[in-house]
Amino acid sequence: GSINHKEAVTIPKGCVLAFRVRQLTVKGRDEWDIPHICNDNMQTFPPREEPEEEKLTFIQASDVGEVHKDFRTLKEEFQRETREVEKLSPERESSLLSSLSKLLGKEKELEDLELTVRTQGKGRRCRRRKAFGGVPFAPTHLFLCFSSPELSEAQQKLLVQSMEKKILPLQLKLMESTMEQNFLQDKEDVFPLQPELLSSLGEEELTLTEALVELSGLEVQRSGPQYTWDAVTLPCLCALYAGLSLLQLLTKAS
Repeated sequence: GSINHKEAVTIPKGCVLAFRVRQLTVKGRDEWDIPHICNDNMQTFPPREEPEEEKLTFIQASDVGEVHKDFRTLKEEFQRETREVEKLSPERESSLLSSLSKLLGKEKELEDLELTVRTQGKGRRCRRRKAFGGVPFAPTHLFLCFSSPELSEAQQKLLVQSMEKKILPLQLKLMESTMEQNFLQDKEDVFPLQPELLSSLGEEELTLTEALVELSGLEVQRSGPQYTWDAVTLPCLCALYAGLSLLQLLTKAS
């Protein structure tokens, strides 16, 4: 940039005129400044500041069923954990979803990502200076819900297919309906399923959805329709719910 300014000043006879060089600072490609207050330590090209730090938050999808009194508190907790996703720009949301899609179903890559994030220290701050497999470093900690042992590699691949077929909202409603009804149920039993949760799915989408939830221990029977609930599978269902919720949040936002 440039400044073009003219001003006439009358210097009285006998006076000594002194000049002082002002410090120019260049902060970026199109950003510069001439500070009114400066000192000898100021540089023309100061080091670039690191991006704002963000605190790590870990989604413990594998044990949420043990620490929440009911499904409503679990849902509220997950919404709090994912608030930063809602603050992302559309470009970052799209980048995050694209990167996540490439990682799902790749156990080794997810394990490496989990190790990279956790070595920063739980509850400590992590600078966004690097990318991992094309993923911006923050909020990559959200990806940890997919590295849970309760969410299998096969399920991750099915989630990607569900996302491509745009049936995540229906699958999420199915999970919310069953978990809200049985979150505190400690006995195995058969329960009726709302017909509209399955009737809007085509044959291929229905088969995919059945495979997805059955890998978490939720057996769906088309006749009825109905499903078999077993409290032992709650941690696996919570992990699936976390994965579905995060993917749906990203696809809805993008």
